[in-house]
Formats: sequence, structure tokens, C-alpha cells
Amino acid sequence: MDDVTVQTDDVAVDIEDGYVSADVSGDMYSDDGYMSSDIDYMMEDGGLYTETGMPTQDVDPAAAAAALGFGLVMFVIWFAVLVLMIISMWKIYVKAGQPGWASIIPIYNIIVWLQMINKPLWWIVLLFIPFVNFIVIIMMYHELSKVFGKGVGYTIGMIFLGIIFLPMLAFGSAVYTKPMQPVMPTPTPPTV
Repeated sequence: MDDVTVQTDDVAVDIEDGYVSADVSGDMYSDDGYMSSDIDYMMEDGGLYTETGMPTQDVDPAAAAAALGFGLVMFVIWFAVLVLMIISMWKIYVKAGQPGWASIIPIYNIIVWLQMINKPLWWIVLLFIPFVNFIVIIMMYHELSKVFGKGVGYTIGMIFLGIIFLPMLAFGSAVYTKPMQPVMPTPTPPTV
């Protein structure tokens, strides 16, 4: 490798045999342009590396713009899906005769959901138990599909493709049917 002289604001530093012999403060400028002041080694491959061993590279503006654009597009898609799901749940609650705003209030939305599917409120406790909560949520989705006249296939669809099946339930022709209360038989007095 050829010897290189780099001029800083105060000191000229010679690079011989791939090693910088002095620490420099301030920004360095060379014939190739700007170099950071934390350059410590020049390796055999001709690349400049920092003290941490990372190559010193400027960020490509086109790549940064592409990454920013991709991130912005993904954020807009995520936000649109979020709004669609909120509107769908709101509409499902309204179809079931409940206030739509109840679907966006944490914990209260579960209470109202349990009322819609005619399940006891103590099921909320089950939702806080790890692994049990998955089973309870599947059961709640199945009961929700049943009260709208749908079957097991629709339940599976709501679980795995909720982004499609929940709006179909909300905006489709499905009608809510209030589940029946279990009828307790009246005890008959014993005969003598």
C-alpha cells in the first residue's frame, strides 16, 4: 500500500504500511473527501475502519430515502388495518345491540363480549392465566360466530384471518341471535 498523507485542521498525519501512527482530533479531509476523526486503522483491503472495527461509510441517501419510504408505506398499511379492525368490532357490537364504543374500552370490551355470548363474567380471570387464555379466546370467538349463525369454519377464519372474517361478519348479512339462557329444571318435591 502506498503512503498517504492526510491533512487535518492542525496536523498532517502520515499513514504507512496501513497504520495511522497518531491520534487526531477534529475532522479529517483527504483527496477523496471527508473522513471521520475516529479512524484508527487502515486495513490491508484498503478500507478505513474505526476503533470498534466497523467500516467508515457514509449513508447512501437513496437507500435511506427508500428505507424511509418503505417504513412510511408499512405504517400507513398498518394504520389502515388497525382502523378497519376497530370499525369492524364497533359494527359487530352494534349488531349485537351493544354500544359500539364499548368495543374500544379495554377490559370493558371483554365484559360486553361475554354478555353478548352469554358467558359468565368470571371468564375474565381465565384470560389472565397463560396458555388457558388462548383456549378461552378461541371459545369466545366460536361463541361469537355461533350467535351470528356461523359455524366452526367461520371461527377458524376469524382466528387465523381476522382481517378478512371480522369485516365480513360486521358488514355482511349475518344477524345476531341472543343465546338462550340455560333452563334449570324445577325440583319436584319427594313423594311419600
